Amino acid sequence: MIISTTNTIEGMKIIKTLGVVDAKSTIFTSNAANSARNNLEAEAEQKGGNAIIGYRVEMEPITGRAHAYGTVVVTGRGDSKSDNAVIIADACATALKAHIAKTTR
Repeated sequence: MIISTTNTIEGMKIIKTLGVVDAKSTIFTSNAANSARNNLEAEAEQKGGNAIIGYRVEMEPITGRAHAYGTVVVTGRGDSKSDNAVIIADACATALKAHIAKTTR
């Protein structure tokens, strides 16, 4: 997963924007920022993204928890072959998730 604090990723083209994600840390330690980032990455993967742009982390000084957020995107190299492969992989992942959700009900 590529994570960037900027709204672009050098050398990559944003093919699709999947929306904003946010996550809080699950622990109250010095690793709270890492915990929040890991939770954010998991949410981004569930949405089918391969990168997060506009990444930010806010620490809550009283509780010691962290809140991370950013925009989930699908990126490619900017050439049609690799971009198409990313789009196809994204569609397959979405179809697989829908199939699993349907069969586990």
